[in-house]
Amino acid sequence: MRSLISTSSAEATNTYFSWTQGPASFFILDTRRFRSPSLPLPPTDPSKTILGEQQLSDLLEWLAAPEPAGVRWKFVVSSVPFTKNWRVNAQDTWAGYLSERRTILEAMWSLNPHSTSNNNINIVILSGDRHEFAATTFPPPKDSPWPESAKVHEFSASPLSMFYLPVHTYRQDDDEDVCIVYIPDGNSKFGAVEIESVEGSGQTVLKYRLFVDGQERWSYVLGAA
Repeated sequence: MRSLISTSSAEATNTYFSWTQGPASFFILDTRRFRSPSLPLPPTDPSKTILGEQQLSDLLEWLAAPEPAGVRWKFVVSSVPFTKNWRVNAQDTWAGYLSERRTILEAMWSLNPHSTSNNNINIVILSGDRHEFAATTFPPPKDSPWPESAKVHEFSASPLSMFYLPVHTYRQDDDEDVCIVYIPDGNSKFGAVEIESVEGSGQTVLKYRLFVDGQERWSYVLGAA
């Protein structure tokens, strides 16, 4: 495990950290301690932050840092959804901090396979805090320097102890946050992530499996060069 906490920061704590395991590197975000109030400023206000200056800097440094040979996946783990498609209590999620979210997305688009940097790293966001499930992609804008293949994936599932939410709260309204699948029903949900090497090819694939009420309900496969 390697810590990304700045020892020179007066706010340094062990509330966010990173480590590398096998073919993947992980960054666990603290989305509570350092955030500015979600209101009354609009989501696009550049002064608003959910991570704080030091944590954002550490995250961007981690995204840009080279990984050991064989590491092809970087996971950003957020306690609140990254997508703005959740419509209930959206200000508590990254939907309330869109300027900072865009800074992070631009860093991610620059690192994904087939992007301008071509470093063969695939970025995946894992999140929760909603009592439903959704998988979302974040494609670069069409007029940007990044190709569509640099898009980022998010899988958002709530804990096993969730209660059933009868009101559906996820909705796609634009082409910035694109729904792959939305599965709102069920009394418990969890996701399992598997990364496997493709024998003889030097490639790895990621398989995400969603379990609802103890049964596998959906799966999705991503490949990395």
